[in-house]
Amino acid sequence: FPSHDTLGVLNDLIKSEPQVDLTAYLNRGIAHQQLGHLVEAESDYKMVLAQQPTNTVALQNLKIMGK
Repeated sequence: FPSHDTLGVLNDLIKSEPQVDLTAYLNRGIAHQQLGHLVEAESDYKMVLAQQPTNTVALQNLKIMGK
């Protein structure tokens, strides 16, 4: 399970690198989902899908969340 420290590292990475690899958003979405932060997870998954509409991890996790 991720910790809030994990989220902090991913948040810092995303803030410091405006063009950060979408993997950071995907990983942050997964961390949020596992911590029960579903609104934040959905937002990160949608960010990934805006650039990669066929990203299977983001699509699958949104489906699991009922989105």
